[in-house]
Amino acid sequence: MGTAGDPGLPPPCRRGDLLSAAHARDWRLGVTVLALAFAACGSCVGDLSGTLCNAGGQCGPKYLCATDGRCIAEKACTDTACNGRCVNPATDAMNCGACGVQCPPAVACSAGTCACPAGSLACGAACVDPSSDASHCDSCGSRCDAQVAQVCGRSRCLDAAWALWPMPRSPVYALSQGLVTEATTGLVWEGGPGAGPVPLDAARSRCDALTLGGFTDWRLPSRIELISLLELSHSPTLDVTAFPGAPAASFWTASPVASTSGRQWAVGFGDGAVSPLDVSSAAWARCVR
Repeated sequence: MGTAGDPGLPPPCRRGDLLSAAHARDWRLGVTVLALAFAACGSCVGDLSGTLCNAGGQCGPKYLCATDGRCIAEKACTDTACNGRCVNPATDAMNCGACGVQCPPAVACSAGTCACPAGSLACGAACVDPSSDASHCDSCGSRCDAQVAQVCGRSRCLDAAWALWPMPRSPVYALSQGLVTEATTGLVWEGGPGAGPVPLDAARSRCDALTLGGFTDWRLPSRIELISLLELSHSPTLDVTAFPGAPAASFWTASPVASTSGRQWAVGFGDGAVSPLDVSSAAWARCVR
């Protein structure tokens, strides 16, 4: 084998080292047989402990990527080796309970089990709120009938045309991570100004596709639900602290005008008026769950 004094050859590898690309290339250029031998023992990069893991979270043979993003020797891993990483399967959401067991998005790994936040339920690949999710009302797969305008409220399928909360009421809002929760109705609203103006189909599609705060069960609100935000003493006619940037404009509801096809109820947050709009018209959208 070559020595450090051999011209054009890298220093000899030590047993257990990795073969770097540069060394493999140099050996292949003129000493193919030696390159294969060196490939079996590794490259002359020395101890990788403490170096950063690569972009794929790997360090190479005989080393593992630790939770701090740095390489450690396999024998230094006091937890579990999983696909080139040193992980704790009791808390690692990508290896929960065992290597390769991944928790769904927004689901944490606790004591080796994928667990949704308190008050949520794991249904398929997502955490849902069974008290308000119309597709999983009270239990996974229990759907409310959208054809008769049912929604899920307090874990029951109810008629969305009527208030599902005590009346009269004064709104009490709690703000967290872009979400606005109203205490009396139990509704969770998309915070901020909303989106628009857009036609009805675009507004409905946006809410159906929205992922916010770890939830995917967003929808366009019914007329009575959107009316619950009205505060008629000022304009815009809603709490601008809870909904900063909200325009004094009309917002779509999911409630059609029963007497006229092609028209939908909208709530005006400029003057508080509730009026029908042609479905091809443009209005704003605020999603709810």
